[in-house]
Amino acid sequence: MTRDTWKRQLKSLPAFAACPVQSRLLDRLEELMVAEDAPIPEAAWGSLGGSGANGLLLIAGANLIFAAPAPGPLRVWSLRGLDGGGLPGPLAPGLAWSAGGTAWRFEAPRPEVPEAPASPNSVYGGSGEGGLAASLVASARRLMEVLVADLDLLPDAWGLIAACYDRVGLREEDRRVLASLTFLPFIPDAGPGPEGMKPFLRNALVSKEERIALLSYTVEVESRAAARRLAPWGMGRSALQAQEEAGKLPVGGVSFLRAAASVSQWAAVVVTSGGMGPGEADFLRGLSTAILAPEGLARGAAAGAAFGAPPSAAPGAAPVTAPPGAGKAGPEGADPEAGLKAALAKLEALTGMKPIKEQVHSLSNLMRVHKKRVDLGMKVP
Repeated sequence: MTRDTWKRQLKSLPAFAACPVQSRLLDRLEELMVAEDAPIPEAAWGSLGGSGANGLLLIAGANLIFAAPAPGPLRVWSLRGLDGGGLPGPLAPGLAWSAGGTAWRFEAPRPEVPEAPASPNSVYGGSGEGGLAASLVASARRLMEVLVADLDLLPDAWGLIAACYDRVGLREEDRRVLASLTFLPFIPDAGPGPEGMKPFLRNALVSKEERIALLSYTVEVESRAAARRLAPWGMGRSALQAQEEAGKLPVGGVSFLRAAASVSQWAAVVVTSGGMGPGEADFLRGLSTAILAPEGLARGAAAGAAFGAPPSAAPGAAPVTAPPGAGKAGPEGADPEAGLKAALAKLEALTGMKPIKEQVHSLSNLMRVHKKRVDLGMKVP
């Protein structure tokens, strides 16, 4: 959903005007990829009980959403899935509801606490929220929110880091920091553990002391990533996609496109943090295509398989072996062009998401041109 569409709908609601950080709130709402035609009849500004964070509670289509500017909470409930079959009253402080036996309460806004400016001496990089230092924490949070919402996606996340490790390794310091930030909470027998990792993710930037601590655990994360290099992955997202298409997505569950977006963003930060090497743009494009079509990975593609270009073996990694059937036609000689058309048709059947659809179509057309140039013996830019 586009930022302009959100603005047009939200500006008509008095609650949005009460938000002191409107641009950051819009950034958070865009993560949901809500359909452009989803009506937003009402909203209220306040705090989600127990979270200590101010945010916007709104109805968008068939969903109830609480969104606080990152790193605050982001919650989505199906209105039909609420206990009692719906909300007991209008959106206002004091409103209480429950879903799946878990109770929630919307409270009056808490006093805003101004953020202390980052000191270049205490925070790594001193680059502010727009720099690479901030993207490390933001990318880790975004992927972790998806994994916590659906732990069946955790094996896919390990497959993702294995594929990136196989391509670029983890020698670059920012990659090691991001890998530790994201995966240490899911390694209970190493590192600080889930509770001990919370302080690392609380602020927008990682301090020098936190950075040193995270780097000390990288060997454990790297060894586990390397061990998964030849394991198939994609089963979690494939199952999620099937659930969503069958209309069986659990209440509060994460959508397939939101999961795919968080995975793609994480991979992009890892690969580009050390600068773009030869072939790595092709690798990211191929990886993004595989993430949006996880059934191919679920059928047995290895995490260490090349996506779009030969991989650069990670330092100390075993030689890459192609997965069974690599380079061959699909099942029973299926036409790849027909498979692409079917995938694009499924994408077009989804509501809204016009910018994403345009980007996927542009990418598929670009790949057709590249393939034609290769077939004619011409150089591919």
